[in-house]
Amino acid sequence: MKLIKNINLVYLLLMMAFIGLLMAGCQANQPKAHSQAKVYYTCSMHPQVHEDKPGNCPICGMKLIKVEETNQKDTVSLDTALYYLTQPVTKTVTGSFKTFIPVKGNAKDTITADGMIDFDERDINGVASRVTGRIDKLYVKYSGQSIAKGQPLMEIYSPELLSVQRELLQTVKDNDPTLIKALKVKLRNLGMHQNEIQKVTESRKPLSQITIFSPYQGVARPVSDPAMDNSTPELLDIRKGMYVDAGQSIFSIQDITRRWALLHVFASDMAFIQKGDPVALNSEASPDQIINGQVDFIPPYRMENEKTTTIRVYLKNLPANWKIGTLVRGHIVIGHEDRGLYVPLSAVNRLGMRSVVWVKDRNSNDVFHARPVQTGIRTEDSIQIISGIKTGDQIVENAAYMVDSDSFIQ
Repeated sequence: MKLIKNINLVYLLLMMAFIGLLMAGCQANQPKAHSQAKVYYTCSMHPQVHEDKPGNCPICGMKLIKVEETNQKDTVSLDTALYYLTQPVTKTVTGSFKTFIPVKGNAKDTITADGMIDFDERDINGVASRVTGRIDKLYVKYSGQSIAKGQPLMEIYSPELLSVQRELLQTVKDNDPTLIKALKVKLRNLGMHQNEIQKVTESRKPLSQITIFSPYQGVARPVSDPAMDNSTPELLDIRKGMYVDAGQSIFSIQDITRRWALLHVFASDMAFIQKGDPVALNSEASPDQIINGQVDFIPPYRMENEKTTTIRVYLKNLPANWKIGTLVRGHIVIGHEDRGLYVPLSAVNRLGMRSVVWVKDRNSNDVFHARPVQTGIRTEDSIQIISGIKTGDQIVENAAYMVDSDSFIQ
């Protein structure tokens, strides 16, 4: 009987131990209670600021960032936006900036270029000396001086002309009509005026100086001859007492009735411009006064380091207040079919050979990433983005506020 009691006691103790093990296992499998988290709001630029509700930093005005801190000293969970504070400023910037979403378009199919009004150099006429001689008198001395057709330009002394005149007078004495006619033609070809030839035959005396008359109307311009002294820009290249050779250019006369506009187009835009594209011109002094023309000349080449290419727009009738040297702006209507995303010029950081825009992080409202882009057509206030962004990206409107461009120097 005593044995049975001992067996029951052992059995009871084993059961109690088994139940204890089961309870310990259940407690081990139960999840631990989360420690209560402390939540506050701080500034990414001034971490000493702690606020208990959302808002702006009282120091710099930036939007505060949410921070969750647990009671455990060894475990701190921060908002994911703070991770970006460790990123280089050339890649990521945090803050509150005005953004926009780029749209597809063609920037009104125009390219804007600045330039000026100048003389049409196709209408520069040269006056060359037909004989070798010395300039004894100048009637036109200054660049820009008005010249009328038939106006005296200078008087020249030429031994060759004196010799032919004496020969003519001898032929008149000999009464040889055929030879007289031939010598008169020769004097005309040497630049002598018909009235002067008649004066020689009537007075029976040769003229020591003959007058050179202008065959053109316009204004005087310097002759680009490196052999001549042009130390004073207002003066022409010739002087009284100077000797000239037969065939030497002594005057350049610019026809002022024809002018052109020279527009300086960025090299990146030249691929979209063709001869014949319409151009609307306006001056800075009178922006509402529009003159229409077209692209008439595109240089067949450009220098390696040139950032702009100068194109020409030939003009016939211009307003009276559009003088030579007037600054103008041309709006060139291009006929390309390339349509892309366009952003304001202010949205692009141009860093030498590279360009970047700042794109808003899709998971954080106050984080922006630098995105390299390839640019295309540039207009007066916008620029085409060929690659680097896509529809739906939110772009910072003014990239100059993001970071000092010097940080990008490599």
